[in-house]
Amino acid sequence: MIFKKLTDRLFKKDPIDSFISEMFAGGDGTSFENAVIIKAKNSSEGISNEYMFISMLYGNPDKDWELLQQSLADHQNKSYDVMKIKLKNGEEKDVFFDISNFYGKF
Repeated sequence: MIFKKLTDRLFKKDPIDSFISEMFAGGDGTSFENAVIIKAKNSSEGISNEYMFISMLYGNPDKDWELLQQSLADHQNKSYDVMKIKLKNGEEKDVFFDISNFYGKF
């Protein structure tokens, strides 16, 4: 349901949606194939955008979700951050981000 709301917003035309589409593209983050593409100029901006995406879907960090692990992965010649989070209901999720646009840029 939350993914659908965010996805629906990405394809509508209003100022907030334009803001979102400047930072994110791709899928819902549920797998390598559906990774969220992070649009950023450098690593600092990109990592910030990753946390913003997760917060848009799941709420406040350390209240509604916590980061359990962040790992770098290579898949089909692209670089990914895989963030394992735990929701306040105890459910664990992996969120996949394609970071090829900014990985290694400072």
